Amino acid sequence: LPASSFLLAAYLAAWIAWAATVVEHLFFYTFFNVLEHVGYCANGVLLLIWCWKGLRNGVREQHAHD
Repeated sequence: LPASSFLLAAYLAAWIAWAATVVEHLFFYTFFNVLEHVGYCANGVLLLIWCWKGLRNGVREQHAHD
């Protein structure tokens, strides 16, 4: 898999966000609520980077405008 470190980081960010969702109902609501949303945001950004790197894969293609 190309750029698999970004995919793993995205998975971890989603897992942390999920865990924060569960924990926020037990204590420190505001902190874990913010952590949840930051985790889901990081997940989206990391998946975007992974897709971009995976599609590019270090190969420069010729386009009609080049």
